Amino acid sequence: MGMYSFLLIAIVIIILEAFMPLLIRKSECFGVMIPERFAEEPDIKQMKKQYAGQVLLFGSLMSLLAVALMAAFHVSEAKIALIFTGTLLLLLAMSFGIYLKYHRRMIDWKAEHVKAGAISLSRKVYVDTSFHRKKMVLPYAWFLIPFLIFLITVTVTWIYYPRAAAYLPAHFDLNGQVTQALPKSFLTAAMFPTLQLFMILTFMGLNWIIQKSKQITTYENPQESLIRSEHFRRIYSRAGFIMCVLMVLDFLVNQLTFLFHWPVAVMTIGSILLIIILFTGLFGLSYFVGQGGSRLKLGETKRSDTRTVRDDDQYWKLGIFYVNRHDPALFIEKRFGIGWTINMARPLAWVIFIGVIGAAILISVLFS
Repeated sequence: MGMYSFLLIAIVIIILEAFMPLLIRKSECFGVMIPERFAEEPDIKQMKKQYAGQVLLFGSLMSLLAVALMAAFHVSEAKIALIFTGTLLLLLAMSFGIYLKYHRRMIDWKAEHVKAGAISLSRKVYVDTSFHRKKMVLPYAWFLIPFLIFLITVTVTWIYYPRAAAYLPAHFDLNGQVTQALPKSFLTAAMFPTLQLFMILTFMGLNWIIQKSKQITTYENPQESLIRSEHFRRIYSRAGFIMCVLMVLDFLVNQLTFLFHWPVAVMTIGSILLIIILFTGLFGLSYFVGQGGSRLKLGETKRSDTRTVRDDDQYWKLGIFYVNRHDPALFIEKRFGIGWTINMARPLAWVIFIGVIGAAILISVLFS
């Protein structure tokens, strides 16, 4: 099962990374802003095909090599875990390295077209002042549902704790076998309820980020880009809520397994089902919605044939990291990728980011 788990995760990473240029806005190519009309140019299409081919090729070779190494060291769980983690990190590093190559090519391509007069730059920004007053995210009252599940977990734990198993499964190997168990205590009994509460607060925070993040508009059709952004936020807000409920339910099943001496296989099967659902949902959202709603079908819309593009590439370091001290926005949609990133020039954005990571590390340390 360990190799199958690895292959599932590796396939998800490779496919998403390889086809990312097709999932983002046409006005953003390898982290560089271009007029949408140029997205259909043969040289741009060729770069995207080359990028996808190289990611698929090298990613597949690395994955096959990892599987071969896992088979060779099947008797050593520690070595398999090391290969598992190391290969996934190498896959991400490999795709990032290939991306950087094409990011530099795009910078040169754009500079040549600007110099030739084919593309003109502008610092003008279209802003809809009523955009953030629209109800684009799920009302926070909906999060009472996962919170109710959390309360049920706490109540059941309080009542049945004396009858709970002497040990709580804490870590599993790649085959779903328990490798570490924690002795029963109030601290270990609080592990899954704590994780539930952390997930609820995290997804509520994500809901807030979706609502408050900076609006993105294009010169070709500003109104349509805002409509796409609205749909994008509504869909991802609801998807985040569903993910939250599923994860909280999974932690409830894990806690019941501990309290009522259910077979550990119940936890394993539940976690596998959760991963499959989450991966399937991720694929579906990426393919049918795209970044910023770029792949949504809105019907026929009239676009201007402008050659003008917003001149803000200097704020996107390597086309990925947004650093703009003149922009009050804390969060902005990624330029290459799905989701949101922080404005690294805003201290408050760092406080929020580090706070979430710190809380996750603290929980991991407390219950390790």
